[in-house]
This record gives sequence, C-alpha cells and structure tokens, in this order.
Amino acid sequence: MPFGYSGNILHVNLSNKETWIEHPKEYFYRTYPGRWVLALYYMLNRMKPHTDPLSPDNLLIFAPGVLTGTPAPAKLIELGLNWLIKKDK
Repeated sequence: MPFGYSGNILHVNLSNKETWIEHPKEYFYRTYPGRWVLALYYMLNRMKPHTDPLSPDNLLIFAPGVLTGTPAPAKLIELGLNWLIKKDK
C-alpha cells in the first residue's frame, strides 16, 4: 500500500443508516491518488445521470489527500451536486 493510505474507504448511507467499508487494491490508489480524482471517480461511477441535487440519491463525498493530517499543506475536498446550478428540463 502506498504511503499515506489506510486501504479503507468508508461509505455511509444516511437514508437507512447503513455503513460499509470498501478495501480497494493498491492499483486503485495508484490510478485515483486522492482528493479530486478520487471524488470524481465515485461521483461519475456511483451517481445516476440527472440526479436531483436535493434527492437522497445525490452523493456527498469527502475525499482527503494523502498529506491530510501531516504538517504539510493539505486540503479536504467536499464534492456534491449543488442545488443552485440545477437547470430546468
């Protein structure tokens, strides 16, 4: 496992209060190294197209980078659909 990764991704379903832990292989972390890339991977692969931003199907993703929690400058990315940019059909 590359340094800075625990090898676990926590998923929380707020609708039914269910949690589960995903254990991706090392190549996953090398392909999607964290923050924006990791957050967009889950947004594009797990969310249906044309999801209403205020529906329970919308995702809210918190994706820390590998330097989060160290003295080095790091950020935590929060990604989700914004209801302000919803377009009428």
